[in-house]
Amino acid sequence: MDDDGLVVSVLGSVRLRFGGVEVVVARPLERALLVRLALARGAVVVDERLAADLWGAGEVQRVAERLRVVVSRLRAALG
Repeated sequence: MDDDGLVVSVLGSVRLRFGGVEVVVARPLERALLVRLALARGAVVVDERLAADLWGAGEVQRVAERLRVVVSRLRAALG
């Protein structure tokens, strides 16, 4: 396994290693976003799909703003 890369483990507890160092993503929504993007394996995932996966298909209010906050928090957790 390459210690310089990004490793996301989704079986059991969600775990993230980057450059051989474990990174803690404490908030549930940020972990859910991380898993969703990892499962996409580099493919583009549109905002509407992410919103449906994170909050449910019926939740459409302020999607862009809510996603921006969650993405920002995930980026901060990743350093």
